[in-house]
Amino acid sequence: MTIKTREDIWQVNDDLILAETVISHVRNGSTQLAAFEDGGTSN
Repeated sequence: MTIKTREDIWQVNDDLILAETVISHVRNGSTQLAAFEDGGTSN
């Protein structure tokens, strides 16, 4: 049996990057939604 793994698997480092992005956006008067959109386009 062949085991498939996802190529887009979430890493611990991704959590840190997203958290920093959200905090930065909120501190600068932006929204969490904008942070998620920003994080979703940077990779």
